[in-house]
Order: sequence, then structure tokens, then C-alpha cells
Amino acid sequence: MLYGSPIRGRILAATAAAIILVLSGSGGASLDVPSFQDWEQEVARCQGLLKTDPGNARYLNTLGFAYYRLRRLPEAIVAYRQAIARDDRYSVAYNNLGVVYLETAAYGKGEEAFRHALRCDPGNAKAAYNLAVSLYRQQRYHEAYRAYLLAKSIDNSYVKVRLQSTKLKEEVNRLSSTSPDDKLTRRVEQEIASP
Repeated sequence: MLYGSPIRGRILAATAAAIILVLSGSGGASLDVPSFQDWEQEVARCQGLLKTDPGNARYLNTLGFAYYRLRRLPEAIVAYRQAIARDDRYSVAYNNLGVVYLETAAYGKGEEAFRHALRCDPGNAKAAYNLAVSLYRQQRYHEAYRAYLLAKSIDNSYVKVRLQSTKLKEEVNRLSSTSPDDKLTRRVEQEIASP
């Protein structure tokens, strides 16, 4: 058993699929995880489409996502920035850019991108949740909690799925042993535990 148990393997596969859906900004009907070659083909497809329509922000965002999946993060950043330059109200591209910044530990830049995404679309639960993650990683716990509550108020079911697929509960437990603000920690623990 590659992942220790069949159940753990299914959970890991489902989590990977959910991450793809979250980052792509789609509601996604398929949970198939594309291969490396598929992402290389997607890069080539997007580059071809951009030759015929160089200002298409959606193509640039998709190109950025393909680069992200290939772990070509500098190229993903360039593509997302180009998408935003073409459409400065493109909330999904701002969110995706922020995710790349989170991956590279550029939390301040991620925060800025998520805040832009929320200005473009105040109903973007993904951006609100990712903003909470960015603030948390910057140890700005009160602000992270407020962003978490915002995400929860926008789409509670999305937040629950994300919480179940992350190690946030473990991080909150760690925080509870080191946080000078026990009230905040207890509130976060209650929020996580609530159905």
C-alpha cells in the first residue's frame, strides 16, 4: 500500500483533485487529475490560443495554472500578472497569483493579491479563505480569524471542505499551546469543531 491504507490513498487523491478545482476557479465536474504531459499539452494549447488572441485574460490565467501545476512558478506568476494586466477585475487570476505567492512563502504579496481578488469580487470565498491562510502564516492571528469568518460567511460549505482537507486543526492545537491569546484560540477551535 503506497499511502499506508486504501482510505488514506483515496483521501490524498481527493484532496489533490480538490486543490486543482480550487486553484482553477472552476466548479469542476471532473475529478480526474491530469498528468505532467497533459499540463505540458495545456501550455502548448494556451500558447497557440494566445497567438490568435494575445489579450485574452482567460487564456493567460489558464496558462498560469498549467505552469503552476508543472511547478514552473516564475512563469505562472508572469502569466497571472499578464492576465491581470489585461483584465484588472479578474478575481480568479488575482487569487491564483496569491496561491503561487503562498507556495513561495511570499505571504505579503499573497495577502495583497487576495485582497485585490476580494475587491474585484467580494463574494470570492476562495480568496477570503486564502487571505486567512496568508495572514495566519504571517502570525497575524486576529486578522486571519476575521478573514476566516468572512470566508465562512460567504460560503460555509466551501470552508468546511477546506478545513477537512488541511492540517489547520493540528496548527490550531499547536497555536493553542503557544498563543498569548487563549480566548482567540478557543474561538477558532470552536469554529472548527462546529458542524
